[in-house]
Amino acid sequence: MTLLLAALSAQTPAPRAAEHGAWALAQLRVASTPLERFPAAERSAAFSLLKPYLGPLFQGDSSGQLNQAMRSFRGERITLAGNPALVVQPMGSDLCGGTGNCSFWIIDARHRRVVLNADGIQSFALSPTRPGGMPYIITSTHSSSFEQERIRWQFQGSSYRRADCATVDTANETGQPYATPRITPHPCPIEGT
Repeated sequence: MTLLLAALSAQTPAPRAAEHGAWALAQLRVASTPLERFPAAERSAAFSLLKPYLGPLFQGDSSGQLNQAMRSFRGERITLAGNPALVVQPMGSDLCGGTGNCSFWIIDARHRRVVLNADGIQSFALSPTRPGGMPYIITSTHSSSFEQERIRWQFQGSSYRRADCATVDTANETGQPYATPRITPHPCPIEGT
């Protein structure tokens, strides 16, 4: 019997990296520098690239209200495969929910394009791929006091797309904390839902 169990456990495939290693739990952060502190040219380029994404959200509002909301954005410079990029997240209530989940963009500054446009994001991390390749982007959404949703985004063609999704639970349904968070991979929702 012991020999049979040893043989069966040897045949069990190792977990895929996307199931465990892709969910960097301690590395998550939010963009923290007010976009107003960035040089005027960089700020202007970011605003002009983001306005098409914001227009429908501010439909019927004056351009002054849109510009005021954009002045509350915060950013962080990152590098994507050696190219400068900018993470942009809003602050306040205009583009964020009550739990701190907000709109989220990554701008490829070299090619002047938005490569990731997502809603309901609280924090993010970059996860390296092969040398010189575009990093994976890990985003986290606050679902409840003890639960977060994670998405691992992979660069495909000219933008990032959902590659893997998981739920991270830090406690059971009665609030009893787990010694280590439980990560449960699941199919990603269809984009746009």
